[in-house]
Amino acid sequence: MNPVHYRVVATLPDAASAERYQAWLTGGHVVEVCRLGRASASVVRLNGDGNRVASTYRFESQQDLDRYEREFAPRLRSEGVALFPPESGIRFEREYGHILATFTPQG
Repeated sequence: MNPVHYRVVATLPDAASAERYQAWLTGGHVVEVCRLGRASASVVRLNGDGNRVASTYRFESQQDLDRYEREFAPRLRSEGVALFPPESGIRFEREYGHILATFTPQG
């Protein structure tokens, strides 16, 4: 069974909002997703105007992602929406796919 790549990209209205969002992600949210979903993750400030932040997760299986989405994501997303409501100008994009291969310098 292939692991699953899951990515959330947030586009924020300004640099101050992007800083607050990044602090929220790295201050516990991403660790909680990893713990509950059996995942690893990275947080990236994307090139451009600096107001786009991506959190990328690697779930060990589709079942792990499905369980996370069903049991834990609603609560964690509602926490995020409370801090960063749609009327603040934030936009989210989500995507996922199955990892076909992973490469390292060792091969």
